[in-house]
Amino acid sequence: MEQQNMTAEEQKRRKENGLYSVIFRRRLQTPSGFWQERYPKSFFSATPDERRLHFEQTWSQGGFSFLINNYFDFGTSDEANAEVYVFWRQKVHARAEILAPKVAPHPLGAERPSLEQTYYEVYNQPNVTLTDLSKYPIEEITPKGVKTGDGVQYWVQYHGNYHAYRCQRERWTVAEAEVGRGSNLLFD
Repeated sequence: MEQQNMTAEEQKRRKENGLYSVIFRRRLQTPSGFWQERYPKSFFSATPDERRLHFEQTWSQGGFSFLINNYFDFGTSDEANAEVYVFWRQKVHARAEILAPKVAPHPLGAERPSLEQTYYEVYNQPNVTLTDLSKYPIEEITPKGVKTGDGVQYWVQYHGNYHAYRCQRERWTVAEAEVGRGSNLLFD
């Protein structure tokens, strides 16, 4: 579902030729709020070759196209959803095996999807460790991170909501937080 970068020239062209205003109006006319609509064909009324071509086309469009412009019944038919998941898994598995398990943990599209550009590649970087918490659950939160069921201690750096929570919990002012009273560590 590769999100695609758009050049400044492309953005300017879309503004000048009125495409953005058309897209914005169109999204108000669809049930999903996106400019695309569900593909008007039932999953199982298409041949396997038709499905594959449709999947490849919507995947190559990037963004939410693969989910939004897919067969109208893929979100309501467990069998169709499982088949769509197989295609998604083929695209993602080679890039981040653990994040694309053989059996879907939930129906595809039921949780917020990644509009990834290099999302899965990040997990293959040498400074990143990905652990399967279904095999080795978190047993302990430590001062510097977490300890999992296999006894491994992971240092965790977390940016964002925890820091905001800490500021609120400890009643810091924005100025105090900005001068470094807080930390990016999970706990101090």
